[in-house]
Amino acid sequence: MSDLLVRIGSDYRSAEAHGILCGLLCVGKGADAAKSWLELLVPEDCSPDNAVVAEFARSAEALYHQTLRQLNHETLGFRLLLPDEQTDLGARTEALANWCQGFTYGLGVGGYKEDPKIKRDTVELIRDFNEISRASYSDPDAGEEEESAFYEIEEYVRVGVMLIMEELQPVKQQSPIVH
Repeated sequence: MSDLLVRIGSDYRSAEAHGILCGLLCVGKGADAAKSWLELLVPEDCSPDNAVVAEFARSAEALYHQTLRQLNHETLGFRLLLPDEQTDLGARTEALANWCQGFTYGLGVGGYKEDPKIKRDTVELIRDFNEISRASYSDPDAGEEEESAFYEIEEYVRVGVMLIMEELQPVKQQSPIVH
């Protein structure tokens, strides 16, 4: 995804782009999320007839459907789109910060506004994500302690997104069938 974003001249990279998508989905944009998301990612001067743009659109559509399935089914194991563990901690921290920045941006673009009906925990999670978006790490000799701390923050964000989704887009309970 990152390579395609670069090739179409997007201002976004994969982690931030995935965060934007998740934010849009959490505020209930549903089918409109994919369209809004693509409009944000693809520069205005790109022709939809361009082969690279078409390839990107297919890749983005697949990611959209995968992410939507993961967010709607807790057993599928929602995952943030971040570099793997072999990538140095500084780059992973930057990607996580970008992911959180994208998420809060996606919420805003999607129309999220603080509301007294929203649980305080949800509002605090969103504020925490905003703080995480400012994170950085530059020590090339990261040890086990730093890796563990990163994993805990990543897991906090992952679970937090699912809680935010549940709060902002609760699953509709089916009415019992009356005979």
